[in-house]
Amino acid sequence: MRIAIVGSGYVGLVSGTCFAEMGIKVTCIDTNPEKIERLQNGKVPIYEPELDTLIQKNMRAGRLSFGTDLGAVVNSVDVVFIAVGTPPDEDGGADLSHVLDVAKTFGASAKRFGMTQEQALKTIVEEVYNSESSSLGFSLKDALDLIHNCDCRFSECDPSQDVPF
Repeated sequence: MRIAIVGSGYVGLVSGTCFAEMGIKVTCIDTNPEKIERLQNGKVPIYEPELDTLIQKNMRAGRLSFGTDLGAVVNSVDVVFIAVGTPPDEDGGADLSHVLDVAKTFGASAKRFGMTQEQALKTIVEEVYNSESSSLGFSLKDALDLIHNCDCRFSECDPSQDVPF
């Protein structure tokens, strides 16, 4: 299985590393080229115990890579996780502009998933607002449960976990 994780902050980077530790090929995508360059050079921008060691190990094993262009990898992966920031907007709700930007890029680039940009945007927005069910065959809750079971802080990424896709 190959996955892409869009967003290389705390959630995306730790989750991507845990997935790689389970043997899954992962590409972490971020729009910040400086962050990606640092990661490619083994410099981790956040602190989690043992995370730097796990990142380097999985990069050497060819299971973890980093890039800035979702469009370049979207057709070579089986799953795309969106782990971008959703800071508060003016009224205190979640600002979903970064999520919607990812949906637009996904829709414009994803040929193998057979979706137009509008369909991708609609599907992803529905996932955000209705996390219990999914037209994609899995829910956000399933994905979050899987990520929750990955604890890189203690090198306890559990490869026995079934991926619910």
